[in-house]
Amino acid sequence: MDIAKARVEGLYHKVAVEYNLTPLSVDQGWVYRPSKWGLIEMLAIARHMPPNGVFVDIGTGCGIAPRFAQALGAQVTT
Repeated sequence: MDIAKARVEGLYHKVAVEYNLTPLSVDQGWVYRPSKWGLIEMLAIARHMPPNGVFVDIGTGCGIAPRFAQALGAQVTT
């Protein structure tokens, strides 16, 4: 999937804001702060995820990548 960097940045920010409103973030303090490295990861996902693709997450972080893939239209298994 080839999308503009500005759209990736916007979706990345939106997903981070949504995550930071979850009970895990609000009640337990697991706040996600977007970073340069996170953006590089999201750009790679956007570049390689086929339309209506499947994204499998093994659960080692906050779940930003699968949320981002879902925002792109992927089916996510986590």
